[in-house]
Amino acid sequence: MVKFVISKNYESNLSRIEDYIFSSTKILASVKSFLEAHDKALLFLSENSNAPAIHPETQEQSWNFGNGRYRLFFKRVEVQREIIIYLFISFNI
Repeated sequence: MVKFVISKNYESNLSRIEDYIFSSTKILASVKSFLEAHDKALLFLSENSNAPAIHPETQEQSWNFGNGRYRLFFKRVEVQREIIIYLFISFNI
């Protein structure tokens, strides 16, 4: 079983991305498209959390989504057969 833990920084950046997309396009469908890509990235990570390599210094992993425009940073921890994924997010504009 996979559990996602979302940091305040993650929530804040996700909101900033949504606001930026809407303010720059004025198209709600663009925000919806971003959120769908985000959900697909989370689904992929829930099924393949070992796929991305672990950074040797920070011990974090990352995964691109949205045609490489966005990158999720996360840390995977396994506790008693439960996988916990701590999420961080970054984006390029």
